[in-house]
Order: sequence, then C-alpha cells, then structure tokens
Amino acid sequence: KNILEFFTSLLDTNEYSVFPCSSGEEGIAVFKENDFDTVFLDIKLPGIGGLEVLKAIRLLNRNVRIIIISGLMTKELAKTALQMGANSCILKPFGIKEIMSHLQ
Repeated sequence: KNILEFFTSLLDTNEYSVFPCSSGEEGIAVFKENDFDTVFLDIKLPGIGGLEVLKAIRLLNRNVRIIIISGLMTKELAKTALQMGANSCILKPFGIKEIMSHLQ
C-alpha cells in the first residue's frame, strides 16, 4: 500500500496519468480498458502475482514498457522477468530519480 501511494503521489505531482491498482486482477482489468506507455509492476501482489500479470499484459500489448519492482529481487527472478518481457527491474528501496529515469 505504501509503495502504491508513493508512486501515485510522485507521478501525479509530475503530471503523469496514474491508474493505481491494488491487486493483479485489478491491474489486468484496468490495463484492458486503457492505453498505457509504461507499467510499474510489483512482483508481490494480492491475488495473482506480478509474473502472471506480466505474462497477461504481454499477451495484450507487446509494446508497453514494463518495469518490475521488488524487494525480493534475485538475479534469477530478474532474469525470468526479463525473459518474460519486462523491460527492466528495480530493487526496493529505490529513489525518485531512479523511478523518473524509467519514464524518459
């Protein structure tokens, strides 16, 4: 919840359109109804997990930029996410500059 609030506040403040979702299922539903340039996706989510959401998003849109975030990132997990179509991975904790660099 804190990460979701942080992202929403940061991106709203920088005039990005933000669609915060609190579960994997909600994220997929919102993604189906909107056009996005970038998705920040946590690995650990209520409901279906981030890798399953990543797979579903990639089936819907091959071009959207997907940045995986995780506090539990291992080299193996990062490699799996990248092989599944993530564009990059960010390890928690992270800073504002790191997040904003992924939007340029």
